[in-house]
Amino acid sequence: MIYKIIFLLGIIISSSFCSYGYIQNQLENKLLKEKINIQFIKDVFFYSKASYCSFENLQTWRCGDDCLHNPHMQHIRVFENKEKNSQGFCGYNPVQNQIVIAIRGTDNLNNWITNLKAFPVDFPSCVECQIHMGFRDHAQSVQEDINLCVKSILKQYINAKIVITGHSLGGAIATLVSIEVLKYLKTKDQVSVYTFGAPKIGNQNFVDYLNQQIPNSYRIVNYYDAVPHLPFKQILDFKHHGYEIWMTNPDSLNQFKVCHSQQLEHQGCSSQVSLLNFSIKNHISYFGIYTGCTKDLYQKEFLEHQNEELQKYLNKIYQQLEKQV
Repeated sequence: MIYKIIFLLGIIISSSFCSYGYIQNQLENKLLKEKINIQFIKDVFFYSKASYCSFENLQTWRCGDDCLHNPHMQHIRVFENKEKNSQGFCGYNPVQNQIVIAIRGTDNLNNWITNLKAFPVDFPSCVECQIHMGFRDHAQSVQEDINLCVKSILKQYINAKIVITGHSLGGAIATLVSIEVLKYLKTKDQVSVYTFGAPKIGNQNFVDYLNQQIPNSYRIVNYYDAVPHLPFKQILDFKHHGYEIWMTNPDSLNQFKVCHSQQLEHQGCSSQVSLLNFSIKNHISYFGIYTGCTKDLYQKEFLEHQNEELQKYLNKIYQQLEKQV
């Protein structure tokens, strides 16, 4: 009889802890959501969109609606590396007292996703940290231009905050260049990173280091977007960093859930999405808005074609992984 009582007490206590854990997670999520300014994130998204526009249009800040959404930009410097096909811009928004850095995603999504099997490389700033070689190379290709721009603008606006953004591959690059930008700032809180549909960048040691160095890092994931789940853990055991803002309705600005990287495995967010539901369509549209340059309509048609090709690729990967189980 005594054993039955102990057993029942164990179940009750265990259930209480589970309920407490659930309530605590819900409370934490509510508090995190209250800290998020989703309208500001949408404004940042338009910087990311603009980075896909042509070099010439960015120089004059005449890239249609993508530039008009943030009309006050000054001191704009556009940078590119033709060998790595990297492009972005750096400028100053006097209304927000912000230095803005936006880095374009790839114009050939299929190529870099296919190459995600590349071996990881050491990240020298921390012990046993590894990152994806391709992401490192792209970041290095634009880092010097970004450093020069940041130093120049900070001479005039010493207390300016820095916002760094990018979509897809551009998000991975934006995250890596933010670490180098830190050396020009007074405090870590002076810089924030907002990425859209960015893949995993490095291993757990790198994530721990990055969370310490860039505490204000936000990864926006649109519903069933496939790219944030890459590379698959069966290929490279990479993890996500920072805060994830998971948009639970692909066409809504206000329906989202927030998780920190330390909670992702047990709390959910986009990690709960089944591989069968992964979508490239959700990758090229955020908040119901096309992620590329609105001015370049041909680019939209090109990406929509890639959508079909990449969906076939994901289906193929799924079949291969299913055989390994």
